[in-house]
Amino acid sequence: MNALSELIPHLMNLLRVHSPEHYEGFMVAPFGVVPNYVMDEGESSPWWDSVDARCVAQDLVDILDDSAPEGMYFGMHPESEEFDFWPLADD
Repeated sequence: MNALSELIPHLMNLLRVHSPEHYEGFMVAPFGVVPNYVMDEGESSPWWDSVDARCVAQDLVDILDDSAPEGMYFGMHPESEEFDFWPLADD
């Protein structure tokens, strides 16, 4: 199992819930964010190991970070390695 096969759907769901307008804009990609054949092949699809999959994941993280509430950022928590919205550290 590839980590991106779990991460990308998780990020897409977070975007759908936290920023529906960004989600709709992201989903209008010409051939879909995750190609249909990948969904048919499931987690064993070689697409999950591709540069395209890494780019999709990075785009989702960037969009979520850009839409983070004030005083927060979106990314991986350094202690839990979980992607979510986190408070900005006080400098």
